[in-house]
Amino acid sequence: MNEIVYLEPDEDIAGVISRVKSITESSVSLVIPRGASISQSVINLKLLKREIEKMGKMVSLVTKDKISRNLASQVGITVYSTANEAKNARVTPIDDSQTVAEKGIEGFSSSSLKINRYKKDEDDAEDDSEEAEADEESEEIEEDTNQAMESDNTEEYDSVEIEKLHQERTAMATAKPAIVEKEPQHSDTAVPIPENSKNSGKSLSSRRKPILIISLVLIVLLIASTVFLLPKANAKITLKTTDVEVLADFTADKSITEINSQENKIPASYYEVSKELEKEFTATGKKDVGTKAGGEISFYNNYDPQNAVSLANGTALIAEGKTYYLDGAITIPPATVVSLYPTKINPGTTKGKIVAKESGESYNIAPSKFVVSAFSGSKRENVYGQSAQALTGGTTKEITIVSSEDIEKSKTALITELDNAIKEEITTLSSAEEVKLILASLRESVISFSSDKNAEEEASVFKSKINYSINELGVKESAVQKYILDQANSKLAVDEMYVNPNPDQITYDFKEVDGDKGTVAISGKFLGKVGKKIESSKIVDMLVRGKLGSAESRIAEMSGVEKVQVDVTPKFWPMLPLLKQRIFVDFAYAE
Repeated sequence: MNEIVYLEPDEDIAGVISRVKSITESSVSLVIPRGASISQSVINLKLLKREIEKMGKMVSLVTKDKISRNLASQVGITVYSTANEAKNARVTPIDDSQTVAEKGIEGFSSSSLKINRYKKDEDDAEDDSEEAEADEESEEIEEDTNQAMESDNTEEYDSVEIEKLHQERTAMATAKPAIVEKEPQHSDTAVPIPENSKNSGKSLSSRRKPILIISLVLIVLLIASTVFLLPKANAKITLKTTDVEVLADFTADKSITEINSQENKIPASYYEVSKELEKEFTATGKKDVGTKAGGEISFYNNYDPQNAVSLANGTALIAEGKTYYLDGAITIPPATVVSLYPTKINPGTTKGKIVAKESGESYNIAPSKFVVSAFSGSKRENVYGQSAQALTGGTTKEITIVSSEDIEKSKTALITELDNAIKEEITTLSSAEEVKLILASLRESVISFSSDKNAEEEASVFKSKINYSINELGVKESAVQKYILDQANSKLAVDEMYVNPNPDQITYDFKEVDGDKGTVAISGKFLGKVGKKIESSKIVDMLVRGKLGSAESRIAEMSGVEKVQVDVTPKFWPMLPLLKQRIFVDFAYAE
């Protein structure tokens, strides 16, 4: 583990060596501060490394400076980026191979080191002789320093030797480094020479000046915006009022587009929507198309011995609860009196054909008595027909037909569907235009209706088609309210005003609707509060940049004012707003 030693920017080699001697750890890591000159020379680093390793200690550096890291790597000193990294690093003790490497480094002259530097333009103009002299001076300084260190066999330095070492280090640090050009393969990177600590301090100070100026400007702007924009005042002026009722009768007319106060008219909205619909329906009617039963029967007249009885074609006859019709006219001869005592009469008789009222096997009845449905009493009992055998020919066959009820139901279904769709469309249109529909004006009409099948026609399904129309009137509530309020305002005195008029104070009813003309008579009413007319701008002028107490007093003294309340937000703010836009005035009336 490395012992961490923090160096000062102006600390010299002698001071560093003196501090390292007092450390008991076998390895030290020197933290190089920004702008320190001790790590800016390869000679300084070589000397520092050699003297510390003579103490039996290993040395490493902690720095992020690119130049220092580059020079340290050339000398063989380990470099860490952070003190924490250096402290926790594993340290390998110095072995023989390291000693050999040390000797190699000590024999490595400064003239053979490659030091890449960025030079100013004037340095580029120096000639080769100046570079050679700088190399020789560096070599002489290194040799003298080595001799001075080797002659001291103890680990203690006296004050003279330390002073000499300090002078030599100062000479090395202030010596102008030479530009030594090497083969391109030795180094591909040029390392710029950093500015000295004094220039760095000046540069940092110069960079901070704009930040300070900007900060001051922002603070001033923040204070100004707070003073002007933060405070807000709400002034509630309660006025003395009287109740007023205004009545207005007018007409909504679809033929106009603007309010006409002279004729007491406002525009009416007119909606008319027609739709056509065709759908298929199921037939539910039933019909028996089988054959009708019939036959020939005998007719008897036992009623009138003097007169014959005539029965017209189609005379209804009833037997077994079923109805049959006479198929052809017949005349039944009068009855014949055989004897008076005892009375014996032979009925007159004839034959005739009958046919069942409806088809079906149920009409094939057994021999039965047929009475004439038109006769009654004794005549019904004595004028009759009688079959000698069962009637035949009646058969049953049921088919599905389109009944009259089916057609009527299809029409009703189509109307219902279109009625809902059209009303929904009109409602959507009126809502988008903020129009109130007048239900009393609604008119529905069937333009046309047809079915592809007739009533009683055989079919299992059929199609019905309808063209249906609805028209309705409506008015914009805003137009109604505006007209009523305009009528109310026209009745005000010059120095009066309505206090907080709102739609809740306006009511109206639809009286008469003329669908043909497209007009609706309307009766409206306004219930409001009338007070002294005061302009909001005048109140604002009295409040802006003023004192709260005095401003409230002046407003309270105005004619028609009953009470004044001014609230400033935030509550801790000591004065009224400086901007008129931050003052809001509300008028109210006493309940």
